[in-house]
Amino acid sequence: MGIEDITIRVNAEELGYLRQLASRNANIAALIDKRQCARGKLFVIELASAEAVQLRGYLSEQLALCGFDSDYALTNEGQMLEDLIDRFFIP
Repeated sequence: MGIEDITIRVNAEELGYLRQLASRNANIAALIDKRQCARGKLFVIELASAEAVQLRGYLSEQLALCGFDSDYALTNEGQMLEDLIDRFFIP
């Protein structure tokens, strides 16, 4: 990993959700499928900072599309998206 790379840890449910999202977008699929490995009960995704920003942007788009119910309350999917968006934040 280079100096600007980041490591994100996700559980099996989160990785499954990321893979589901990636099945709709080839660019995101390339980031997830080739950059993850198992570490015990968690999975590690290693990305360059620019890739993390790209993935975070995609997750943010998904949050806007399907993360809220008709009363604009956060859904379970929206909560997962928010948690992932926070983890892919590059300070």
